Amino acid sequence: MGNQFKAISTVLIRPEDDKRYRSGPLERNEAAPREKDPMEEFEKEGQRLDLYFNGMQERINDQPPVALFTDKETKSTFGVEPGQSVRSKLRETRERFRPL
Repeated sequence: MGNQFKAISTVLIRPEDDKRYRSGPLERNEAAPREKDPMEEFEKEGQRLDLYFNGMQERINDQPPVALFTDKETKSTFGVEPGQSVRSKLRETRERFRPL
């Protein structure tokens, strides 16, 4: 009996331009977007500033955790709260605990 469907028009769309393909599995060459890991970011910042990154200290009352670092120069440990700069906290710590 043959083909029961007739083509009225043909529209060619590249899969990357068709939004329906975006919700499906990723193509081989496309990397999944990765969220930044705060622990990894603090580790990198510690390496750049020559600090030991000790980890995160959890706090009570649903307060965000504090990143803990140890300065290799003064051997002092300090915490960095969300919104604070590691570099500025390091500067404060070195001024406060620098050997005489």
